[in-house]
Formats: sequence, C-alpha cells, structure tokens
Amino acid sequence: MRDLVITSEFTVSSILSSAWSVIQKNLIVFLGIVLLKMTTWAVLNKIFEAYKSQLIFSTVGVGDVFLIVIIIVILIITALVNATTGSVTTCVVFELLSGEWDCVMVSIKRCAGRIPSAIFGYFICSIVLVLLWFISHFSFILGIFAIFFIIRIIIKWFVFIPACIVENKGPIESLSRSSELIKGKYFWNTFLVFLLTDGLSMVLYYFIVKLAIRDGIFFYIIINALIMSIPYTFTSVLPAVIYYKLRVAKENFSLYSLYESN
Repeated sequence: MRDLVITSEFTVSSILSSAWSVIQKNLIVFLGIVLLKMTTWAVLNKIFEAYKSQLIFSTVGVGDVFLIVIIIVILIITALVNATTGSVTTCVVFELLSGEWDCVMVSIKRCAGRIPSAIFGYFICSIVLVLLWFISHFSFILGIFAIFFIIRIIIKWFVFIPACIVENKGPIESLSRSSELIKGKYFWNTFLVFLLTDGLSMVLYYFIVKLAIRDGIFFYIIINALIMSIPYTFTSVLPAVIYYKLRVAKENFSLYSLYESN
C-alpha cells in the first residue's frame, strides 16, 4: 500500500486525481459502503413521499405536525447512516494512505468511539440546512440569502467528519475545525470540486428520484445502484482526501504521522 502517494497540491485536478487513486486501491469496499448508504436513502425517500402524499388529505394543522415529525425522524436516521458510513470511509482512506489497511471491521472498531460525535455533528448540519431551506420559501430575497448560506455552510463544513475522526474532536469542535481549514483559495477550490462532483450527482439523482416515484422503489434501488454507485463512491472519499490535503498544505503534516499520531 505504500505506493499510494497523495501530493499536497490543492488544485481541482489534483484533488480529483487523488480521490480516484484512493478509490482504485479498494474499490469493492468503497462501493459496498456507498451501496449500503444508497439503499437507506431509497427507503427513506419512498417513506417520505408516501407520507407526504397522504398528509395532503389531512387537516393543515395535523398534517404539518406529522410531516415535521417524519422530517425529524428521517434527519436522525440520515445522520446515523451518513455519519457512520462517512466515519468508516475516513478510517479506510487513512489506513490506505498509511499502508495499514486491514479490513472494514477493523476500521469500524478504530473509529467506533468517535462515531457518536460525527452523528451529532451531522445532525446539527442537517437541522441548520433544513431551517435555511424553510426560510428560503418566505420570499425571493430571503431565498437568495438562504441559498448563499446553504452553499457556504456545506463547503465550510465539508471536512468535519474527517476532523472528528482523525483528531478525535467533539461535534462543535469538528465543525469549527472544518471552517478553519477551508478558507480563502481552499474554499473556492473545494467549492469547484463540490460543484463538479456532488453537484452533478445531485442533478442525476433528481432525475432518478422522478423515475422512482413513477416506477416504484425496486426499480429505484436497481437504477440508483447501477448509475449512481460510481459517482457516489467518488464523492464519498472526497472529504477525507480534501481534509488530508488541507492539513498537509496548510500545516505541513507528514503522510504517516497524520493518521498514526491519532
């Protein structure tokens, strides 16, 4: 594994190239983690759509309450799944970088104690983004400001899970650490990478969801797995790769001491 070399250069092309190099080292493991997450998303999306359509026929007050409860439950489950898979992915990436890769179970054991903080941090992110999304519906001006802050928060907090897992920080500290690392030119390069990867994946996912609503969950899971597995596998390793490159570029950390010192 020692032939996996990730440079400290922080350009869009370098980040994408580094992410692909990491994926190639253990494609099956990363695909497995992503497919687990995608299947959960599929089920949650169908549950939300089913309840949403039923609540249309409810009274406004009761319907709103149930819809809010459903949204909160979905946010909690999403935080559990995304933070857990993100934490395990981070451990796998850094074990590959340091040449210490064993297996997924070893990665889970190594980061298990830090996963609750990642889950809580992810839940905080979700709540903030959902509140901004609701605010965006009040007026056109508020919508523009809300979208601006949504994008800014997503980018500034992009590497909070790696910060939480690698540096063993709490949820608030991890979010603050991510914001500290992603500043200036690092912010804009991260934004461009997000736009090219997550942004395009979201557009593609939107069309797949439209097909799912029409053709059912089984069709959705199959198409989602076939079309989205590689794009999502690519985007899943980006936070860990970007976090590593940020720390090397800004703090001159060595490849091996970065993971082993924690």
